[in-house]
Amino acid sequence: MTSASSETSPLPPRVIVDLSRTNQQGTVDTTDSGSSNRFAAQPEPVLDPGAPLDDKHVMREEIGRGGMGRVLKVRDVDLNRDVAMKILLASSGNATRFIEEAQITGQLDHPNVLPVHDMGIGAQGELFFTMKLVRSHQSLKDLIQRLSDGDKAAHEELTFERRVQIVQQLCEVLEYAHQRGVVHRDIKPENVVLGSFGEIYLVDWGVAKLVEPKAPPGELPAGEIVNVIGDLDREQTREGQILGTIPYMSPEQVMGRQELVGPWSDLYSLCALLYEFLSLEHYLSGASQETYIQTLSSIVHYVPIEAETWFSLQNGRVPRSLSHICRKGLAKKPGDRHASAREIREELQYWIEGRSPIVCPGTLMQRGLSTYSHWIDRHPVVLPLISLFVGLFVLQAAAQWVWQLIVAFTS
Repeated sequence: MTSASSETSPLPPRVIVDLSRTNQQGTVDTTDSGSSNRFAAQPEPVLDPGAPLDDKHVMREEIGRGGMGRVLKVRDVDLNRDVAMKILLASSGNATRFIEEAQITGQLDHPNVLPVHDMGIGAQGELFFTMKLVRSHQSLKDLIQRLSDGDKAAHEELTFERRVQIVQQLCEVLEYAHQRGVVHRDIKPENVVLGSFGEIYLVDWGVAKLVEPKAPPGELPAGEIVNVIGDLDREQTREGQILGTIPYMSPEQVMGRQELVGPWSDLYSLCALLYEFLSLEHYLSGASQETYIQTLSSIVHYVPIEAETWFSLQNGRVPRSLSHICRKGLAKKPGDRHASAREIREELQYWIEGRSPIVCPGTLMQRGLSTYSHWIDRHPVVLPLISLFVGLFVLQAAAQWVWQLIVAFTS
């Protein structure tokens, strides 16, 4: 039996794989991801529908493509089911990172991570791994776009409560990954996939990083920020210095200081996603983004507008308690952010239950109404009767007071 401590132990610090048993062409060399890697030199295979990919997978169609790989819908002839297959692009020349993605994803045994079925080398020498195929899915980016376009059905389905519940599931998978020593580094709406039966998955762990437990840095070295932005302006950024998607990166990622990147960086990106999902505006919408460098500088220095500031008739206004969660999560100093994904999830749950911290008269009223509602659930007969009698007494007292005023003015 596996102990509880081993279930949450960090992933192995070094990724090693040997595919010699799956293909007689040789083993995968993970020690060099440069031009000497044999996968980088091979042309991209031509894969027609119905073509066999190996002894158990048949090509269906291509359903996606990224910087490192193609995602195919293929048929597993042994189990008679469709699965998703990710194939390393020959032009990427990075078998090591591809294998790391497969192994990290495969070891993250969580309901919100797509399970990996197999990894191997195809008939034409292409490196691949297979995973669950999510049918009739859409990304969170698609949902945000529908909401922004004023889709009535989307607004009826995706209330603030439902949006918070979706983000809570992302908090759960991130908390699990962080406890296993994995940082995603590319949290964004495109990497959140929702299935037609309520499934929610955080996908694309291609730039994930294995980290050791440590406290977040209290301060970020401002001098280094200037140097890195200057290097980017002169197009001298080293390969691998910045990993992720720029609009959702944390300040430490933009700096190119990978040694400062940790779970707190994922939490920044998650709150950037939460801000956009709630307000339908990116948190940098009020910043200058005319050039690439201005965008990077804004991530490091710009203090975003409160999420509750944005308003539209159809979307309404972001509740103040949720706006405060976004503000804390988007703090520039890692030490000023939430301590963990679990903390964000709990704060979101407090809002759902009406137990958010009281920060204004509005939140005070919400807390009171929520508490009253819970009391009614516990005393469904007595409390409504008491409320009715109290209401009638107050109404009678008010009526008498008004009558006395009328008499006083007319006498």
